[in-house]
Amino acid sequence: MEKQNELKTSLAILSLEDSKRDFEIIRELLIGEGYDLKMDRVENEHEFIAALSDQKYDIILSEFKLPGYDAFAALKKSIEISPDVPFIVVSRNRIDVSAIELIKQGAVDYVQKDNLERLPVAINQADEEVREKEKVNKKLKFSNERYQLIFDNAPDALFISDLKGVPIEVNRATEKLLGLSSKDIIGKVFLKLGLLQKNQIPKAYKLLTKGILSKAQKAEEFTLKRKDGTEIFLELRVHFIKYHGENHMLGIARDITKRKQSENELRESEERFKRFFNDLGDAVFVTKVGGTDAAQILEVNPAAEKQTGYTRDDLLKMNIARDISVIGSSQGRLVDWDEALLNGQKVSSVEKKKRKDNTEYWTKVVVTPIDFKGEKACLSINHDITERKQAENALIESEAQLRELNATKDKFFRIIAHDLKSPFNSILGFSSLLIEEIQEKDYERIEEFAGYIKRSSHRAMDLLMNLMEWSQLQTGKMDFTPFTIDLHELINEIIELLNDAAQLKSITISTELPDNMHVSADKAMLGTILRNLVSNAIKFTHPGGMIVISAEQKQNECMICVSDSGVGIIKENLDKLFCIEESLSTAGTQKEKGTGLGLILCKEFAEKHGGRIWVESQYGIGSQFYFTLPEIK
Repeated sequence: MEKQNELKTSLAILSLEDSKRDFEIIRELLIGEGYDLKMDRVENEHEFIAALSDQKYDIILSEFKLPGYDAFAALKKSIEISPDVPFIVVSRNRIDVSAIELIKQGAVDYVQKDNLERLPVAINQADEEVREKEKVNKKLKFSNERYQLIFDNAPDALFISDLKGVPIEVNRATEKLLGLSSKDIIGKVFLKLGLLQKNQIPKAYKLLTKGILSKAQKAEEFTLKRKDGTEIFLELRVHFIKYHGENHMLGIARDITKRKQSENELRESEERFKRFFNDLGDAVFVTKVGGTDAAQILEVNPAAEKQTGYTRDDLLKMNIARDISVIGSSQGRLVDWDEALLNGQKVSSVEKKKRKDNTEYWTKVVVTPIDFKGEKACLSINHDITERKQAENALIESEAQLRELNATKDKFFRIIAHDLKSPFNSILGFSSLLIEEIQEKDYERIEEFAGYIKRSSHRAMDLLMNLMEWSQLQTGKMDFTPFTIDLHELINEIIELLNDAAQLKSITISTELPDNMHVSADKAMLGTILRNLVSNAIKFTHPGGMIVISAEQKQNECMICVSDSGVGIIKENLDKLFCIEESLSTAGTQKEKGTGLGLILCKEFAEKHGGRIWVESQYGIGSQFYFTLPEIK
């Protein structure tokens, strides 16, 4: 910097500049660099020539393009009038072929206006050349060296050829690109070197022809085989230029093999993705991520249409979170998903979705962040797991039912054990008393005790029989053989069986049955239902009361009713009658004992037939027990 300051003396500059503002910027810059400056501005050819003719300047600064004038014409006139004055182009245009040509024709430098900090350096270099009185030679040398430096070290292949397409100068990048030395290229017709494929030669001729007719042409792509046989892709531009005062062409070639390979790989990747996307059996949705329209559907595959029942056009108008997913069914929150996806993380979940027909189904969802048409998006793969989910839910429900059933049975067996203990205690107690009476030869109460033992034994036997039938039904060991049964005949058999017990309490049993009524049922199970219901009616009906057995044909079923004029049932006990965990047992009107299992058997047997059982009762008035059987098919 010290050496530079020593060279800064008074300096006269002529600026060919049509922008006053740019002129002032350059002027202030140079003053700031310490120059004792005298600087004039001209705007056109007339003023430029006049200024050069009237005054002596140390430096000429010229804009590249002015209205009706340009740097090429100004440089030519400068060399003609003031050949020893350095000529520097200061322009907004970027360095290109024209800049190189200006330097070749005698310009000292080419400074871009967006890089004006180079201008003082350029001026200082020119000033040094003036001081050493070797301007012309050094300008030429500097121009040639700069041109050669740019030409030789350019990353793109550069070659200059005559209008017949014969190269006269090539750079190192051209040798590297073609795999040939400059000796193998210069002086040879390029199109006859055998590098281009035959079908591309006409396109190359056309490009060269257009290059002759105009200054620049659109780049064309070619496939070229190098000397070692490797195939490369190149992009070629041709420009019309002046070279040593004659018309030539400047060819600029760029190796685009890697770009073409990347394009091919991308195309193949897109084709693979398209095949995967379209052929995958799982539904795939591409959706937006983040923002107010997160989860908006951008693309779907055919499986998504099949899974949801919507067409592609319908789905592209929908939001997967709002319109398809069942709100609240997902394991994750949409906000958390967006945050993870925007950070490049994959997320997964199990969630319920809704089809077009409003049926619901379960999916296993895996969501991956992707780029889709230049925007952040996510790829959502939805695997239908409805059958698996149903199986899991069925298993959970089955386990819960099994636990509940086991708990109920445990409680039931405790109740049964208690109910069995009572009659056996009576049997044992009265048996001991009977033995004592016999030993003491006191026979007065023997018949009474024997009656107690008999009744307790019958009660225990009834309970055991009911328990055996119930356990056979629960374990599937009880045969179920429905066939057509004459209801009149079966009901009469039950009445005859229980008539003695009814007569002991002066109870009348009557029937109200339609003529010729038949049902489809298992005779043993239906008999058990009727026997238990009639037996209970006798037990809870006061002496002299009435029992009516009736039947009525309803739609698709037969309804049978056992009605009594007994004590009735309090409201609190109605819901307990058919519950195994309750096993409700109360004494009859004459202290008759029940097993507590009869109504439970009735319910199981009725449901086995596909029917149902219920009770209607008014305490103190009587009860009506109803059950249904399916009609005969």
